[in-house]
Amino acid sequence: MAVLESHAFETSTANEIFARFAGRDDQCPDDLLDFVYGQILALAIDRYRKMDVQEAMQRVSISHEI
Repeated sequence: MAVLESHAFETSTANEIFARFAGRDDQCPDDLLDFVYGQILALAIDRYRKMDVQEAMQRVSISHEI
């Protein structure tokens, strides 16, 4: 989780991303970075594009410290 936290995710979100990755089906070809991309990809949705940057980052649990 420290790697995810160091990449600007809030601790709880880093834990969730890692839990989804660790609990994936054995047949799933996605690696940890794919799960990180999935979290960030939400920012491409129209409702996030129209938001203030800080608010959008908060909604996907990216730390305000970056």
